[in-house]
Amino acid sequence: MNTPFFILSLLLGVLFVQVWFQDFKKEWNRHDTLSSFIRSDKFKETRYFILIISLPILFVNYSGLDGLYYHSHSLLLFSSIVLSFSISFVWYLYLSRVDHFEKEPIKNVLLVFILGATFTYFVFPISDFVNQAFNFQLNGEVWNDWWYCVFGIGMVEELVKIIPVLIILKYSKQVNEPFDYIFYGSISALGFAFVENSLYLKNSILTAVYGRALFASVAHMFFTSIICYGLVYFKHIKVNLKGFEYPILLFVASLAHGFYDFWLINEMVSSYYFLTTFFFLASIYLWSTMINNLLNISPFYSLKTEFNKSKVKYRIVNFLITTFYFAYVMTFLLTNKSNANRLLINAWELNVFILLFLAFNLSQIELLRGFIGRVTFRNRLLFFLPRIYSSPNFVGKRVHFQVPEKMEMRPGKEFLRPYFPKKGTLTRRISIQGNTDCYLVQFDELMRLKGLLPDLFIAKLISKEEEIFSKNPRAMVIYGLRKRPDFRYGTIPDHDIVFLHEVLGHEIT
Repeated sequence: MNTPFFILSLLLGVLFVQVWFQDFKKEWNRHDTLSSFIRSDKFKETRYFILIISLPILFVNYSGLDGLYYHSHSLLLFSSIVLSFSISFVWYLYLSRVDHFEKEPIKNVLLVFILGATFTYFVFPISDFVNQAFNFQLNGEVWNDWWYCVFGIGMVEELVKIIPVLIILKYSKQVNEPFDYIFYGSISALGFAFVENSLYLKNSILTAVYGRALFASVAHMFFTSIICYGLVYFKHIKVNLKGFEYPILLFVASLAHGFYDFWLINEMVSSYYFLTTFFFLASIYLWSTMINNLLNISPFYSLKTEFNKSKVKYRIVNFLITTFYFAYVMTFLLTNKSNANRLLINAWELNVFILLFLAFNLSQIELLRGFIGRVTFRNRLLFFLPRIYSSPNFVGKRVHFQVPEKMEMRPGKEFLRPYFPKKGTLTRRISIQGNTDCYLVQFDELMRLKGLLPDLFIAKLISKEEEIFSKNPRAMVIYGLRKRPDFRYGTIPDHDIVFLHEVLGHEIT
């Protein structure tokens, strides 16, 4: 047993139950009657989770049907294909949910998926050509195997995965927002993974299901997204590399792919296999940042429909568990109860942690128009921790701001007390020093302060509670603006803002 990861899985599982309980309680409080609560998504998600966890376990342990199709080749092949398609479909559902502003037509999705699966078979002749032309193959030597993982595996696979994306870019006008690049890149990667996963699942008699669903398929999407994100990034910052961006990005994606594979393939460094896991966790952080950034610069950006983070999180968990339990039941039918239960129990060691890590991190999308979040290395620990909470978007909220009489004013700020209480509207979410819990405030009445705009101020939320204004007043900080901001990048420089004072704010209902 891998004790550290078992403990992490247990701790994150407890945390997940706590978060689920909080969400369940909030949903309960939103409904006046039991019947309306039973019809809610949260109740349906919970009921489904309980059923999908309990029914397969009861069936496997009490039906007495183990080995009913003992080592049936045709059933194993069928199960492998169904499981592989289910893995790709689960991640397609995630991508389609995240594609918040403009959904992609299913015909284009199917086309890119089929092309991704078809081009998988080009890996073999290309790899054979590389091996024969350069006498390049795995031989156990560290540097040889490292470069083989980068070029012989990574570059070959990333090349065939990006071709369907280039085809859809060339012949379809549907790729009309930045996120579409990552969307179609990931769909192509899922088509590739569908073929690859089918082979691995069949050869492992389904035991590879966790690795293929949680690691390999997601890693394939991330590697291809490096190229797709880079294409958008260069276009967004208006850098013309005269076609060189393609080989540059292909090389970067190949390096990432090669690094992921190397620690799993070369026997001399196999004791450091955990580096692949750490790299994978960092990749999820990077991928979620890429997704969030491209959504923020969508030309169709709108907050008319809310992005439901909670629903995304629980659907990732429920749908992936459904896939795993299908493998559990089929293992039972193909072999015996002991093998099936061993497959299930072994999942606790690492896979529960990875499942919940993915669900938490990939659901925390914070929409902020124009904002491009930077990936910094100041706090490397962030890469390896699940993002449990993120603030909802309060744009449009009416807020009552006040400075209570008992609140001691900062030195030199006593002149501000007569300006409060005030009412205002949070008109736009912005970023200050990377803090995205900041809002432009338009007060109902002008507040004329020397050297500052009279009609526009900034409120920074201190608390990250989801219902920050609903009950008790919450602490906030008010800033003034020296000049009217440029909103193109969703952030305001420090030199354009002036600290005024702390206030308390609560929502006007």
